[in-house]
This record gives sequence, C-alpha cells and structure tokens, in this order.
Amino acid sequence: MTKATLTLHLNNKADFVLLYNEKCKKNLRKDEIDWSQSKVIFVASSFTKYQQEAMGFQDLPIELWEVKHYDNDLVLFNEIRASEKSESIKTVAKGKDVETVSTQIKQYSIDDHIKQGWTDAREIFEELTSQVQQIDATFEAKAVRSHISFRISQSNNVVFNVNPGKTRTRIELLRTQPKDLNDPEQRVRYINNSFKYWNQHVSVIDIASVDDVSYAVMLIKQVYKRFLE
Repeated sequence: MTKATLTLHLNNKADFVLLYNEKCKKNLRKDEIDWSQSKVIFVASSFTKYQQEAMGFQDLPIELWEVKHYDNDLVLFNEIRASEKSESIKTVAKGKDVETVSTQIKQYSIDDHIKQGWTDAREIFEELTSQVQQIDATFEAKAVRSHISFRISQSNNVVFNVNPGKTRTRIELLRTQPKDLNDPEQRVRYINNSFKYWNQHVSVIDIASVDDVSYAVMLIKQVYKRFLE
C-alpha cells in the first residue's frame, strides 16, 4: 500500500503540483520540489502492532502519527517510531513499486553532509549535538538533502539547521531575526528575503572551530525558549 502510494505520487508529479497549487493558492513549479524527500504520512487514533513493526526498515519513507482529541480542544500528536531500524525494505520486498521508490527516494545521513577528512566539521557537529542535548535531551538531528535539522522530538518543531563545511559550519536559526537575540558579539546575520521564500525569518551564524560552539549554543538556547513560548 505504501509503496504503491509513493509510486503513484512519483509517476504523476504534474498532477500533484497542480492539486497542491489549487489547494494552497500557490504557483509552484515541478522542478522546485525535492522529490527525493517524498514520504507517506499516516495519521490515525491508533495503529496495530503489525503497522508499527513496519517502521523498522531503514529506507521505508513513511511516518506514523497517532492523534488523540481530548477535552478543551486539546490535541495530542505522537509519532510512532521503531526502537531500531535494521533491515532494508529492498531485502524483503521486490517489484516495480520498490524499484521506483528506491531509485527516486533518498534517505540521507549525517555522513552525507560531513565528508571524510572534515575533522573540524565532525568535531564541531559532535560538540554542538552534545551541548544542545543538555538544553533538551529530546533534541535530535535529521539529515535531509540540503542540511541537518535539529528538532525537538516531543513537539516535532525544527529549531535550527546545520550546514557543515570543510572550513566552517553554518547554523540557521529559524523563525528568528537578529533583533530577537542577545548577541553581544553581533555575529548573527539575517538571510534577506527568507520570509518571502520560506515563510519564516531565518538568521545565521558561522562557526569555524569547536571553541565557537558555546557561543552558538547560547543563541540556540534563546531560540529554543522562544519556540516554547
């Protein structure tokens, strides 16, 4: 079912873009979409054990979300995750649908962004991860094509993105302008037209060594607190 749905989606991109533009009143072009990050999201009040176990495959581009509605219009969203992802879906399933999905969908990893030999970038990333998890232990890193997102697992909110480079690492602070921050060294820069392109303000700071990580984390902590307000 999942593979067939994704195949239908990937084989009818023009129809999908047309439907999206009609529903969202946008003027998006087909080549503006990163189709390699396509996924199917299932939303239900609960899932069977069999459905939950399907999340254990490494490269299956699906998400399961339990949604429960309580009194006072309180809604709880809970992502169902496998405790361990091991086997590839391609080892247990064959056919045209699997081939279409596996060739067009890319599951990115941290190593796709931090190349072999980028010692400084690796050290910066590991220290950054360690320090932000002291702010909130549920912070987790998710690699996509263009960057590594750090989100709060409990709320699924992405707080900042990381773009590692050989000589410097760029950190994007989301929903943030420089004026929102206490930045004594004035190192934060605003990305012009970020609200126009991404529907949110985005500011950035570049760090060149592990010694800069603490300063960046001080700024991230401010953004994190704003997300919780």
